[in-house]
Amino acid sequence: MSLTGLLGEKGSPFRAIFRELLPDTSRFVRDLNRELTSFPLNTERPSDSGLSGTALDYRLRYYFAVTPPAETVAGRGAAAFNRKGVAAALTSYFRTADLAIEVAIEPVGRLLPDKQEIALCRHCVVLAYCEQFFRSGRSLLFDVASETGTLPKNLQELVPEDTVADVANVSRRFFEHQYPQLAGRSVVLNPTFDGSRDVGGADADIIAGDSLIEFKSTIRAQPIQGNDIYQLLGYACLDYSDAHHIRRVGFSMLRRDVLKEWDLGALVDELSGGKTQLPLLRDRVRAYATSLAEERPG
Repeated sequence: MSLTGLLGEKGSPFRAIFRELLPDTSRFVRDLNRELTSFPLNTERPSDSGLSGTALDYRLRYYFAVTPPAETVAGRGAAAFNRKGVAAALTSYFRTADLAIEVAIEPVGRLLPDKQEIALCRHCVVLAYCEQFFRSGRSLLFDVASETGTLPKNLQELVPEDTVADVANVSRRFFEHQYPQLAGRSVVLNPTFDGSRDVGGADADIIAGDSLIEFKSTIRAQPIQGNDIYQLLGYACLDYSDAHHIRRVGFSMLRRDVLKEWDLGALVDELSGGKTQLPLLRDRVRAYATSLAEERPG
């Protein structure tokens, strides 16, 4: 289980904590969705929204830093697939990609020429396949390896071009409309928290300055749900020692060119109707999360 899984589980005691302490969340979400949907979608519907969304998470991080794939969830997915020869192919691919991106493409802080943007987006779709395998045990990349016992010499041959085009389009719009609001802030990519292990896993998208932000590439008519708000607050509450100094939380709505951020304490106050303060929410989340860890075997 993970933070997302705990919040999505039917009858979840963990979600019940948020629903009890933050009873005005539904109203807040309704008003927020009304505001967000006043901004039109900036792209066509992607053919595989899940694959595009995961690839976008990786692509956007490259605007801030180059992280070796082996140090990401994608790298953990690749490492988890131990079929003879396949692991070696992935290791070789990652090593080559590291060099090409850092030295030849140099993606940090700039809008790339079309050819380089497309190449980087193809790579990010490969990473998305690896992450899919880590999280679900299935993805096209590893289905091919299971059937054939090997992988093509160029892993990017498996990448669908329409997905690459979608990721590239959203990437460029992010750089134009949202990156300027984040540039200059200190950044932590794919942060984890003191309590991440307690809940079986919790890794967010980005902390920019003192703001924890989740990238959202959803095409839903109602783009934000209550659990999305609970997830943001859950990450902040799992930072037991305040190591990340999170004071704000927000969503980057990638297909609507909108960045929304809120003061963390003020948001809890609004969601609770003034009945709950942030320290109480943190205490309740920590108590439940640590009880889960104590019950977990080994």
